[in-house]
Amino acid sequence: MQREREQLLAIASGMMSLGLAKYAWYVENSDFMTHPVGEKRPNAFGLYDMHGNVWQWVEDHYHDTYDGAPTDGSPWVQDGDESLHVMRGGAWIFIPQYLRAASRNEDSSEAWGTAFGFRLARTLSLDRVPIATSRRRTTG
Repeated sequence: MQREREQLLAIASGMMSLGLAKYAWYVENSDFMTHPVGEKRPNAFGLYDMHGNVWQWVEDHYHDTYDGAPTDGSPWVQDGDESLHVMRGGAWIFIPQYLRAASRNEDSSEAWGTAFGFRLARTLSLDRVPIATSRRRTTG
């Protein structure tokens, strides 16, 4: 599962100023249902459906404030209410104001519904990431 900080950065990649309907499903364009991922444009990081469609659960436990949050990007799973997890991104049932990067919600880890989901994420070490090489065209 993603960490809350990763989710926030992915959401805040500039889509709100680029015409939300091109990037997100929300109450005014969703036909009152979820949609398959990838039917809208990706954000600047190449990620689809970071706004709307479904609230995305993140790994972090819910805390009322960010006081004491980790500063290294790690998930905040100490303290707080471990029965509640943070959700970000808004959902198809909401108006656009709830799809802002700053909008966050919380719910029980046992909650379910058509407006909830999660995004799988994995950490890659730099020594395993393929490095693109350029090929020069030579004439002779």
